[in-house]
Amino acid sequence: YKVVLEPGVKLSLAADVSVLIRGPLVAEGTENNKIIVKSLDAEKPFGTISIYPKNKNSKVKLKNFEINGGNEAIIDGVYFSGQMSIHAANVFIDNSSFINSKSDDGINIKYSTVEIKNSKFMNNIGDGIDLDYCKGIFINNRLIFETYEGLKNIETDGLDISGTDIKIKENIFENFSDKGISVGEKSYPLITMNTFNNNNMAVAIK
Repeated sequence: YKVVLEPGVKLSLAADVSVLIRGPLVAEGTENNKIIVKSLDAEKPFGTISIYPKNKNSKVKLKNFEINGGNEAIIDGVYFSGQMSIHAANVFIDNSSFINSKSDDGINIKYSTVEIKNSKFMNNIGDGIDLDYCKGIFINNRLIFETYEGLKNIETDGLDISGTDIKIKENIFENFSDKGISVGEKSYPLITMNTFNNNNMAVAIK
């Protein structure tokens, strides 16, 4: 089924609760009426919001959307590594926020085409965003880890890619304990006009 979240929708999910969508997702809020998914208890992360369509290349559109305080999960034998995970879709993300994930990734996208712009990835333990075997553009986003107070031996990356062909332009990467951009195997990024502040490494090629 196609799932549509209308402006102003707010979902508060209890600890370890996950949502699995097997078709397209359209979640378009407005600047004054965002769509928000968050944990019911800030100390207890929910599981994951996962889009795993049966028909490949289904559309996922997120605009003025925020997800905050999730984790990761195994659902029907599939591991979803981000508080939001998208597999095999056409993904458009604009003016959205991915915040305070307790999982491997603030958002993980696999085997998809992507257009991600004007969005914020903040305080996600692990990677702000992880793109695996994707193609597309990543433009004018802010990736920031604000503070490591109370955290020990946490290695954070801003953008982690593998098997991905992508244009990375005019983004800000700030205060990551490991890498601003981590370029993994079989990747072909074009990295231009980005700003790197106070990261252990700006860019690493593996």
